[in-house]
Amino acid sequence: MDFWDFTGWKNIKQNHRLNHPKILTPHLMHHMNPKVKLIIIVRDPTSRLYSDYMFLKLGQTRTSKGFHDAVHFSITYLKYCMKRRTLESCLYDRKHIAMYKARIHVGFYAVYLKEWLKVFPKEQILFLRTEDYAENIKGTLKQIFKFLQLEELSEIDLDRIVKKEKAHKTTLKKKQGPMHKRTKDLLNKFYKPYNEDLVHLLNNSRFMWDT
Repeated sequence: MDFWDFTGWKNIKQNHRLNHPKILTPHLMHHMNPKVKLIIIVRDPTSRLYSDYMFLKLGQTRTSKGFHDAVHFSITYLKYCMKRRTLESCLYDRKHIAMYKARIHVGFYAVYLKEWLKVFPKEQILFLRTEDYAENIKGTLKQIFKFLQLEELSEIDLDRIVKKEKAHKTTLKKKQGPMHKRTKDLLNKFYKPYNEDLVHLLNNSRFMWDT
């Protein structure tokens, strides 16, 4: 959440009376620890949104049809905002995103990463995909320990982690089945340019997912 939620920027003293934020979370973290190492793990924004919608209890009818309607409304609402303001201005506005019926704002990874890269060098940020972690927990953990310059866990300890049962399961999503194809196509088209930006920032085509 610290990666993407900048909606409290007006509460930061240096931003008082400003129309646009001068200081955000990355600046505050850099002030406290300029050499901190950051690990960010993200998922395909389309599938992430569906799981998010089914997992959270936001008062909507949580069905595939309800998800489509929520997505359509939220995208339309954001596009209306962008006719009058910048994308960042809309995404960093707590009152604006509170109107969304699906939390589409979380999936703009490139927008948020650009804010972090204004403050921290790439070498201090490890950007991972949830899909890769799910497929290869051991390999991902080894990558993390190397990034942190820590001694690797033993194979026994790694096996224990891999065998642990998931703490959270979106059972309702399994019951409802996959999202409608029209919803998936809509979201993939919506997120595609921002995924392309992310690929460019990270120089890694795997962050295009299937958009």
